[in-house]
Amino acid sequence: MGEKVDNVMSERLFRLILGLSLMGILYCEWIFPNIGVVTFPNIAGWQLPDIGAWRLVECLYLGMLLFEGITNLRIPIIVSRIRYGSEYLHHLEESNLSAKFGFEAERMLRLVVVLFVVIGLQWDEFLWWLPWFVGFMLMLAGITSICPMVMFFRWIGLR
Repeated sequence: MGEKVDNVMSERLFRLILGLSLMGILYCEWIFPNIGVVTFPNIAGWQLPDIGAWRLVECLYLGMLLFEGITNLRIPIIVSRIRYGSEYLHHLEESNLSAKFGFEAERMLRLVVVLFVVIGLQWDEFLWWLPWFVGFMLMLAGITSICPMVMFFRWIGLR
């Protein structure tokens, strides 16, 4: 009772999954841009533009990250709590005990990822490489367990 559970879904593994899935979505959208074009109905005079299925998947991906960033209900924590119940404790070694702010660095990472990917998708003529860079860096952070963005956020005082 009260023992540390070692087989939790870590933020490192989740970053790897995020990076690989983002690059997979971007690749599929690049290779198959017009597969499964989704047409939205006209609702009260508002007509949304038609989008490809992969762009819709990108929107769902970004929506999930935005939800995690706003609510701090992060998938790794939820999965670990479901698997281990009351045995799972939020590990203190992963948090910065000398933090100036109560906002978590992992939470801010998700908001910054959403911002950078949306900027890259909005201005894709000039910044087409930005979502790819974010995906590649998330994948590398998952492989090496070193995330420069989280390190920066903890350095400026986030928890």
